[in-house]
Amino acid sequence: MTETPIDAEAGPPCPGWCCGRGVRNCSRSGSNCAQLEADGCRGSRCGSLARRLSVATGRLIGMSDEPSFDVAGMVRRVRRKLDLSQRDLAERLEVAHSTVARWESGERDIRSTDLVRLLALAELRLEVRDDEDEVVAPMHGADAVRDRGGRQLPAHLDAEARCTSMALFDNPGWCWARVPRRPLRDRLREAGRLQNGDQHPTLEEVTEARARARRRIQAPVLRRAQLRRERSAAERPPVPCFCPLECEEVHGCLPECLCACEPRVPEWATPWTRGGRKLR
Repeated sequence: MTETPIDAEAGPPCPGWCCGRGVRNCSRSGSNCAQLEADGCRGSRCGSLARRLSVATGRLIGMSDEPSFDVAGMVRRVRRKLDLSQRDLAERLEVAHSTVARWESGERDIRSTDLVRLLALAELRLEVRDDEDEVVAPMHGADAVRDRGGRQLPAHLDAEARCTSMALFDNPGWCWARVPRRPLRDRLREAGRLQNGDQHPTLEEVTEARARARRRIQAPVLRRAQLRRERSAAERPPVPCFCPLECEEVHGCLPECLCACEPRVPEWATPWTRGGRKLR
């Protein structure tokens, strides 16, 4: 906005109840300024009122004339759908009655949280769409990974989960989200090597990446151990058993058993004896 110079022939200067910048026909109350849309009217009453009215109708003075979100009309739409008065709506939202009135008149901007609660009362919701009319999802917030200082990663940079081999057997803190710088990021984007797209990895995704890296490194070790067991079992010939039936009634083979495939268990170690005596 550009400031409008004071014209000496325009009349007496503003008495100071509104903008105090010499705007003509400005009342002392500041509620009926004849030049609400005049550039340079920035007083505590009429100037701010002009700005609030422009914001409530979805337009800003001196900016683009494209229509935007009509807050005042949406507040009235919710009241009509729910058949509520301003006082009833204020009780539902736990705000003052004058706050709802100022929302509708444009004297006060509505907070985003109050707008979401207002639309939720009428089973409505806000959506952000792009030029192709596709819903744009927000980035991960509380569940996204952070740096070691507890800060969120830069939103304009791409991040992907990376784990080192040291992280697999050491402190999990070695597993981090790598944030490439812009030149490297652009090269990775062109090569299609970034996995997370337009989102930063979450803690769950980093944990999954760590588990995949662990399995990838441990797979050959486990495979070699399995091959050794199979080779050892194949080289060992099966031992034939020709124990008599009496060996089946006791733990282990009898002293006179020629097979001796199972070691003899002492009588005091059998589960039905205690202190060398059989339990009755």
